[in-house]
Amino acid sequence: MRHRKFAPSKLNSILCVVFKSLVCTVVEPWQPWQCLDLTYIYTLLHYGYGLPDDRKINLVKKIRSMEVSWALGAGFHLLNSYHENKLKESRDERQRQLKEALERDREDLETRRKAIEEKEAATDKRLASLSTLAKIFHWFSDWMTHLLTSLNLIS
Repeated sequence: MRHRKFAPSKLNSILCVVFKSLVCTVVEPWQPWQCLDLTYIYTLLHYGYGLPDDRKINLVKKIRSMEVSWALGAGFHLLNSYHENKLKESRDERQRQLKEALERDREDLETRRKAIEEKEAATDKRLASLSTLAKIFHWFSDWMTHLLTSLNLIS
């Protein structure tokens, strides 16, 4: 028996074959098994590994005249390592973004701290100048009191 070549098809086409085999009027002995196999493959690829319905996949019955079955172990390893790499890349990207945000926040806090320190220093200078002015006014007031007392203008 000669094997047929299958063109790459999308994952959702497997689902179409399953539904087609369920609604056929003529029941073939292989249809329940094909339906079960295709449902299993579709469910595993779509829900188990998160492949989108428009992802292209290849399904073949024979390779080099040898019949093949669903390579679950190899497929699991391949898909699992694919998702692990994607998760690791996503996690690394998220950590990088968090580090950048943390650095921006630190710089912002440092800028705010410096601005507050500058305002406090300016306020301290103003208070010091007011204090000096108050001392001068107090000294002048005392001096005028002594002067007026000595001139007997006030008693």
